Amino acid sequence: MIRGARDIKVLNADESILDKISEKIKEIVNKNLSYLRKFAGLQMAIGSCNDLISFFYIVLSVQLRLSSVITTASFVTLYYYRGRSHGLLNDIASLLSYLKEFRLSYERVDEIIGNHFDKEKFGRIKVDTLKGNIEFKNVSFAYNKNTKVLEDISFKIKANQKVAFVGKSGSGKSTILSLISKLYKVNDGDILLDGYNINDLTKNSIRNNMSLITQNPYIFNFSIKDNFLAVKKDATLDEIREVCKLAKIDDYIMSLPEQYDTKLGENGVIFSGGQRQRLAIARALLLKTEIILFDEATSALDNETQQEITQAINNLQGKYTIVIVAHRLSTIIDCDKIFVVDDGKIIAEGTHKELIKKNKFYKDLYMQEL
Repeated sequence: MIRGARDIKVLNADESILDKISEKIKEIVNKNLSYLRKFAGLQMAIGSCNDLISFFYIVLSVQLRLSSVITTASFVTLYYYRGRSHGLLNDIASLLSYLKEFRLSYERVDEIIGNHFDKEKFGRIKVDTLKGNIEFKNVSFAYNKNTKVLEDISFKIKANQKVAFVGKSGSGKSTILSLISKLYKVNDGDILLDGYNINDLTKNSIRNNMSLITQNPYIFNFSIKDNFLAVKKDATLDEIREVCKLAKIDDYIMSLPEQYDTKLGENGVIFSGGQRQRLAIARALLLKTEIILFDEATSALDNETQQEITQAINNLQGKYTIVIVAHRLSTIIDCDKIFVVDDGKIIAEGTHKELIKKNKFYKDLYMQEL
């Protein structure tokens, strides 16, 4: 679950996942109780055996004393210390084992609740449904003081527009999407959603109104159906199949022996990279949020499947605010607006045709793909 924390956040699946964890904990507790009952019975049997051995030891010692082989003092001393040395060694070994386990557990827990992660903070303004307007005002961001990723960027995205961010790797495109979904807090400037400062909105106001589909989505170790129920508890199988058809994955799922009840394994190990990505796209589409963010979500797909997914995204155009970070420029040429990002700054914006004519940087990126 910790490895999939980013996807849990952006899908706002905290409660569902915690319910799943609670079920697993209850299951483990019940198994432990069963084990402890059996262990207690075993301990009683061992204790009885020890008592029998002690009884025979006493009988033997009495016989030896009556035969004057040992003195009474020797008998008492031997009996008292008979198990002490062995027990001491066992106690030392157990203590060392517990100390090692404690150290490992402490390190793992400290990684999570220590100072290694920033605690998310949200505001108090509750908005049930956002229209989908997004605005950055002089936003700067750095993961640490020495590495500035974005510097004084400003732009506006209107509700129901389809826009894209393009640029070289490491230019800050994906960071923009992370800031829109408030995975990170800006260092300077403001991010506005429908005119509300993102820092003033509640978590549900942000996360329930947007979905982020990443380049490497995390697939939970549940069945296919439960992966969807994790983000929408009351989803029906018809609803799930509808979005899977849109993401071009339903036919493959239906060909599996257990279909939507198929267990996916750790991070969807039984699926290929492209299939995991299509499943993640379908999972996000199930939420039907007003804002849909695609972070190079078709990068692991072959050309034919990519075209199908691109067509599916195009079918959403005009109904949702769609923001795309694209590696392949051929997938975003029909966007309402394209922002060109270089070295943490927006250096140009416009439609594909406008940028081809007026911006050499964009034209070079596009020509490299041909």
